[in-house]
Amino acid sequence: MINKSENSSSSHYWIDFSALYQKADAISQAYNSNNLVFFLGSGVSKAYAPEMPNWEELLDVLLTKLRPANPSQRAEVRELVEHQQYLLAAEAIKQYAVSGIEDRDTTIDSAIAEILRQRFKKSVKKNPILHLTLFDFSVPIFTTNYDTILEHVISEYGVETYKRIAITYEDEKDVILLLSPTRRPENYVFKLHGSSDCF
Repeated sequence: MINKSENSSSSHYWIDFSALYQKADAISQAYNSNNLVFFLGSGVSKAYAPEMPNWEELLDVLLTKLRPANPSQRAEVRELVEHQQYLLAAEAIKQYAVSGIEDRDTTIDSAIAEILRQRFKKSVKKNPILHLTLFDFSVPIFTTNYDTILEHVISEYGVETYKRIAITYEDEKDVILLLSPTRRPENYVFKLHGSSDCF
């Protein structure tokens, strides 16, 4: 928080770092007790490659690509996006998509993978600093991201403290093994919404 001093003719500002120190202390305690995990969203992918889409951009492109025939359905999706109901909007696009494939999951997965692949190829400036800094903590990483940038950086920069393949909700056996109290803790990337082999 930045406050301006009112007791002086010149402008003096002071910054209240107390909230930051409290957060830093909580992070430090979690790290020292092996209870720290990172939860990452689309901002981390954009930090690596600015062309990568956030939720809103991804859904907008998906809506154009898998265009529902009914205008009221398109309006419903746009309203969900406007209210930041991104998962509901994605589900609505999946239900309303015009596609020749019966398996709607395959349709939307393929469309997302193609969008992410194109955006990644367009990225001229790729900056791994944030990712490498996060990997230095050597703690589990959870992400809502569908892209494979985390795995790409692990492989590209030879990060040996993490598994090269991310775990998803489909990898039930691996999750059970990783969370077993009898096993030594391991570092891994867990992708909550699944993964696309897009690069």
